[in-house]
Amino acid sequence: MTIDVAERAQLRSAVADLLADACAEPDVRRAMESADGFDRALWRRLADQGLLGMLVDSEYGGLGFGARELEAVAEETGAALLPAPFLSSAVLTVALVNAAGSDDDKRRLLPGLADGRAIGTVAVTGPSGTWTADGVAVAAAADGSLNGAAHYVTWGQVADIVLVVANTGDGVGVFEVDSAAAGFERTAVSVFDPTVRLSTYAFSGTPARRIGTRGWDAVQEALDHAVIASARRAGRRRPPDLRHDRRVPEDPGPVRPPDRQFPGAQAHGRRPAPRCGVGDLGSRARRR
Repeated sequence: MTIDVAERAQLRSAVADLLADACAEPDVRRAMESADGFDRALWRRLADQGLLGMLVDSEYGGLGFGARELEAVAEETGAALLPAPFLSSAVLTVALVNAAGSDDDKRRLLPGLADGRAIGTVAVTGPSGTWTADGVAVAAAADGSLNGAAHYVTWGQVADIVLVVANTGDGVGVFEVDSAAAGFERTAVSVFDPTVRLSTYAFSGTPARRIGTRGWDAVQEALDHAVIASARRAGRRRPPDLRHDRRVPEDPGPVRPPDRQFPGAQAHGRRPAPRCGVGDLGSRARRR
């Protein structure tokens, strides 16, 4: 589902207003310095406005928006320098469940992602940092258990829905790992951009269940959504007071693979805009 140009402007304004109220420079600094790296109260507000479920179909509790709406929202999160697992959970994880998951998978996973009760992440690449099928370094055994390591996992320490891209005997598959599974270890790693948290995941005979039956084509669909969001998020400059802060680098980027890059957020000042509820726009579009 998509909404018209005027409604997308209202969507952008609603997100800008919300973030201007709860994600100003002092809020960003506090979140960056917290243990989790993001503000859970703001996360709940994003969920209440429907933003965490913007790519989730209404059948599963979301708004059912598409790429154009994602662009508008991602640009405002970049403008605010939002430190939160929005790209990881609301975009990449949701898009992968949409692309690869069965109806049962969607019923199990999407409602929690949409209402913010769950935070998702996707472990894709190995140490090479190439977001391609050749870069996958986790292997799935015949019984579905996983071995190997995944690097550059965004917001991996706070995720409770963990999806892992792994090599199988006949290509690549998508697997779900319980966050408390045996043989699963997560290690936080240092990052250049303090608005993003990264982890390394290690798997040693870790039990897992496959999500759907699709392979790399589903992963590529999800990555395409993440590229849209990260490109719009990075497409605006930071205001001077943040740009020259040594803790907020000019050109951040947790991963710089040769084939696919997920740049860190950048920000820019916003024009005042009228308020409009995000959820109202989704309801209005569905009625048409």
